[in-house]
Amino acid sequence: MTQKRAAPWCLAGASVAGSSHTAGGVPCQDRHCTRIAEDRDGAAILIIAVADGAGSASQAEAAAELAVQSFVNAASYALKGMPLASASPDAGTDWMRAARQSVLDAAATSALAPRDYACTFAACVVGTGGGLAVQIGDGVIVWRTAGQPGWTLAMQPQKGEYRNETRFLTDADADACMLSCQLPAGLSGVAVCSDGLEDLCMDRAAGTIFAPFFDAVSATILAASETQADELPTAMARYLASDAANAVSDDDKTLVVAVRLPDQPVAP
Repeated sequence: MTQKRAAPWCLAGASVAGSSHTAGGVPCQDRHCTRIAEDRDGAAILIIAVADGAGSASQAEAAAELAVQSFVNAASYALKGMPLASASPDAGTDWMRAARQSVLDAAATSALAPRDYACTFAACVVGTGGGLAVQIGDGVIVWRTAGQPGWTLAMQPQKGEYRNETRFLTDADADACMLSCQLPAGLSGVAVCSDGLEDLCMDRAAGTIFAPFFDAVSATILAASETQADELPTAMARYLASDAANAVSDDDKTLVVAVRLPDQPVAP
């Protein structure tokens, strides 16, 4: 679970096992990692990474953990030598390739096939002047700007002909399937979640976001005092593991939401 309150962001995150995994004694195969780093100019940079290990992968949870940690480390290291404003979406893709290589190296070291470390991946890197988002596979990245209603979907989740088909970080053609986009200046909120929450937070058929879901979570985060903020990840995990959430999806669920703290400057 994650809770951070450092200017200009307050964020909370949790990963929980779905009811199908709990019933089968399978551990949660989702992982997330967050960091508030600094770029070369000393600006605070928010990094969020979420990975969902494939249910068919023998090392699913290990792959997801390695992917999120490797991406956050690669991004943090690169930004020490550059301002985020100069980073194109291609830089985010490079950091995702670094995560992919770490996972492939782990598979080789274990004498296992890449498919044993299959996972989807989604991440965003955000500063006051905007940022970038990258993704392969399903899952959801959304953002909103200050003074504007609603949330915008960064990229459509990658799906195949069938509902449970997607792309993985370890696919042989992963480079060609990686998605990336620029995020605008003036962001007041961002969120990343795994595909276990897709039916709760978006209309899959229309490919649109259900804004009230993210509005409610972000409002709760903003309303929390510094003391209450410590309890946000536990409350989030409790909701994600609730009967109501599992009735919609019995898959593992990860949600990370970050909102800009009041009275913090927002780039025009």
